[in-house]
Amino acid sequence: MTPTQKRNKRKFAATLKNLSTLSEMFPKAFPQKGQPLIPLKVGTADDLKAEAQRLEWDLSETAIQRVLSFWCSRPIYLKALERNSHRIDLQGNPAELISQEEKQLAKKRRRLIEKERAQQAAAAAPTPEA
Repeated sequence: MTPTQKRNKRKFAATLKNLSTLSEMFPKAFPQKGQPLIPLKVGTADDLKAEAQRLEWDLSETAIQRVLSFWCSRPIYLKALERNSHRIDLQGNPAELISQEEKQLAKKRRRLIEKERAQQAAAAAPTPEA
């Protein structure tokens, strides 16, 4: 494993750990697998920064951005953007509505991710010997 791969692996492990903490603190905003997922309101990063300061967490702005980037770029999150009418705050309260433009963009991004994953899986699949 290269140094870059090791660094990326550490960053990803830290992101998952931070996500687990956020899921415990804000279960409606960051639900566990199998629970309904509703998209987060615009400005959630600022809300998390404020909570981190208030609760004296050791959670940097970069760490917050990594967690939100990971959380919001998953196909299941993008599908939730397509299907829900509104976003929520950290406590699960309804926030702003989701526009049709946002829904269309989420659908386009989700399909692109799914296509890339299918291509990666096909490339990684063993080829039959002749």
